[in-house]
Amino acid sequence: MTKEKILIVEDDEGLRELLIEALENLEYTCLSASTANEAKQLCIDYQPFMILLDYQLPDATAKEFIVDLENAELAVIPPFVLTTGQGDERIAVEMMKLGARDYIIKDSSFFEVIRIVIPKIILDIENEQKLKRSEEALRQSEEKFRAIVEQTDDLIAISDSKGNVIYASTAIYNLFGWSPKEVSGIPFTDMVDESQITEAFTDFQNILFNDIPLKGKEFKLRRKDGSSFYGEIFGIRFQPDSLNGVLVIIHDVTERKNYLEKIRLSEEKSRKILQTALDGFGIINDKREIVEVNDSICKMTGFSPSELLSMRIEDLDVDESVEDMDAHVNSLAKKNSDRFETRIKRKDGSIFYVDVSLNYMESASSKVFAFLRDITKQKETETFLRTSKELLQNLLDKTSCFIETGNVDNEYDNMLSSICQITGAQYGSFNLYDENGRTFTTKSLYGLELVIDKLTALMGFNPLNKVWNYDAVREEKIRDRIITEFKSFQELTAFALTQKISVVLEDTFGIGSVYVVRIAKKNHTVGDFTLIFSPGKKLENTEITELYVNQAAMYLERESAKGKLQESEEKYRYLFEFNPQPMYIFDQETLRFIEVNDAMIRHYGYSKEEFLKMTLKDLKLPDDVPYLFEQIDQANKGIKYGQVSRHILKSKEVITIEVTAIPVFSNGRKAMHCMVNDITERVRAESALYQQMSEMTKFHNLTVDRELRMIELKKEVNNLLVNLGKTEKYEIVK
Repeated sequence: MTKEKILIVEDDEGLRELLIEALENLEYTCLSASTANEAKQLCIDYQPFMILLDYQLPDATAKEFIVDLENAELAVIPPFVLTTGQGDERIAVEMMKLGARDYIIKDSSFFEVIRIVIPKIILDIENEQKLKRSEEALRQSEEKFRAIVEQTDDLIAISDSKGNVIYASTAIYNLFGWSPKEVSGIPFTDMVDESQITEAFTDFQNILFNDIPLKGKEFKLRRKDGSSFYGEIFGIRFQPDSLNGVLVIIHDVTERKNYLEKIRLSEEKSRKILQTALDGFGIINDKREIVEVNDSICKMTGFSPSELLSMRIEDLDVDESVEDMDAHVNSLAKKNSDRFETRIKRKDGSIFYVDVSLNYMESASSKVFAFLRDITKQKETETFLRTSKELLQNLLDKTSCFIETGNVDNEYDNMLSSICQITGAQYGSFNLYDENGRTFTTKSLYGLELVIDKLTALMGFNPLNKVWNYDAVREEKIRDRIITEFKSFQELTAFALTQKISVVLEDTFGIGSVYVVRIAKKNHTVGDFTLIFSPGKKLENTEITELYVNQAAMYLERESAKGKLQESEEKYRYLFEFNPQPMYIFDQETLRFIEVNDAMIRHYGYSKEEFLKMTLKDLKLPDDVPYLFEQIDQANKGIKYGQVSRHILKSKEVITIEVTAIPVFSNGRKAMHCMVNDITERVRAESALYQQMSEMTKFHNLTVDRELRMIELKKEVNNLLVNLGKTEKYEIVK
């Protein structure tokens, strides 16, 4: 499966073809153009993931091309890497200002740099995009939080460790007359009446440093205009990320306090006021019968006044038993007031949370005055904050542990356990796919590990470490999705298990909906979480689930790359260590030996420890040292390094060698990998042969050449005699 699409803009046809071949070998899809106009049209039509851009094009420079793209009003200007044959820092700075990701010079190491830099830049871009998606998910989560907070009439505020307000909901305007912006940064004590500042500061210290929550304590508070009102304050320690502060919820109880005061003065007047109160109000006699209610409690419960007056309190309360209610009444007789939270049942059967404040008044018939405030939204806010905080903290804790632990199977178990907690799954499995994304192996189980023997007996095999064959139907359904729901276990396992076994497993383990959460990298499936839920349950926290899956994908990719790298390193190490030819690696800058193989040690006579303290100069004759860096430079340019050279053994013997050298990187530094071929004996043999040939040439000159000259002289004498009409003197054998 191909990777991202890269646009190559290069006017040199040969170089362009070599670039396409190099990037396609890295599994990238390539588009190519030789001019700026062609490249611009390809950007509009295909929206490439990245551009590899030559600086000097026939119809424009790279700078003009990028400016033209910006004027073309593309949705996104693709990231680009500049290539040029000119090592001009001015051009580099200019293009970096326009957004270039890197600047690559077309020299001898050009293609090696391309193979290293392009995947790194693409990985950086993908990580940036994932970060943006994560930030967007966080922004949406914060918007949901604000939507819930801003709907409540109660003030929700957060202070730092010094007591300065850093956040306040919009309700602060109605309660205090300040806007959220005005109140930011002011001490919370500015909102407390002077008579209770010391008490408020003590409670703040207890929350912050002793983690003692404040549960509905009344304070006299000051508004912006100097007027006062009574507020009921709930406070807890609040520590998201690096913040150490306090979160408070303030409810205006001024009306309630006024009601109690007026009840003492006039029951009739109080009754009229209570009928218009926003909080629910009711009076209960010593038989737990409801004897009076106001309009608010009728609106809360959905019952009419006449219906409520025919009921007992236990007909409404969901959480409190009769014994609990009697205990409250007995407590009231001693301290005159009580406060607690409970749940009330509406007429339609739905349930909501209320904060109950009880006050006792003894008379001919003992009566309990009950104030009920609907705190459902407050509970939702608290639950949302707590759940989000726990899930996000769990996500951060787990993903930060995706490091070397020495046991990959433990990481698989941790990943599966975490996602089951995030989603609410009852059972789950983690499946790791092969490199082709077809077959997969079950590496971990959740919720089933304790009954593995029973599960094995029902299925006929142990599902842990089971290799599952390719299921085209399943693959087609989960493709291009992160989360896929299957209506039943039978639908998921139709290809892998018989219907009879699937039905038995559904009945035995109470299986409802099943979800496959796909773990993918570059749209290539590397694994999945198969999550099984109880009947009627659905997958929760999809956004956090998707964020967690991204982290799991990065971990699996890193583990895969680490395995391949280790295998490659082992192969290289074996070929290096056991090669019969002497080999060594040295640092190009310091000339120090980085590594030598056994053949090098045997041939040269030095130990490995001695070699690692030496430089390449120590093996060279003094006359050869000045040419050493020139030879290294030639090797970096692809010219055969050294060709024939001379080295000094530990025994002081000078040998003649041929060196084959390849530029490499070692621990981030430029190095050279060299293989030595000792040709001393061959050179000596060639020298001896040359000496013999010289002697033969001298002999030839003294014998054969002399005889040939004599024959020519005899021919000339014979020719002269013939011209004079005489007989030839010499007989010449041909």
